[in-house]
Amino acid sequence: GKRKGIFDLLSAIKKLDGEDFFVDICGDGEITAAKEMAGRLGLDKKVKFHGWISQEQTRSLLKDASTLLLPSYNEGLPMSIIEGLSAGCSIISTNVGGIAEQVIVGENGFLVEPGDIDAISDSLSNIININTAEREKMFLFSRKHFIDNFSEMAVVPYLKKEIVNL
Repeated sequence: GKRKGIFDLLSAIKKLDGEDFFVDICGDGEITAAKEMAGRLGLDKKVKFHGWISQEQTRSLLKDASTLLLPSYNEGLPMSIIEGLSAGCSIISTNVGGIAEQVIVGENGFLVEPGDIDAISDSLSNIININTAEREKMFLFSRKHFIDNFSEMAVVPYLKKEIVNL
């Protein structure tokens, strides 16, 4: 819904009418209103609404995606960002909560201010038009960031240390 920035995302997508890309939109919330807006904006061929999806479906969609978009107005550290990093996606998200610690601007994505439709659109255009070598660098940066911060190898030693210190 609005808190997740779906309406801003749809407006940003509309600004990129001539670009060749497709957006899968997942999750529940104000789906009916978002679908109606997408229809009014003529985005029926650019976006697909999946609703709430399973973890297996999430992995499948992220495996085929180049970018994860999350233009939220407020978050902590969203699982979708971690899942996107795991899949090697570049990330376009907002500078809220713990997201800025995971998205390193220019290295694995872009940060925008909540509600800044032009910045979302510009960031998406940058990702769409990036060359193959830069896309590969972003993929590798996201994967390394995930491995260094969220993989079992990174987390288990930390948890063991914390348990010992209890």
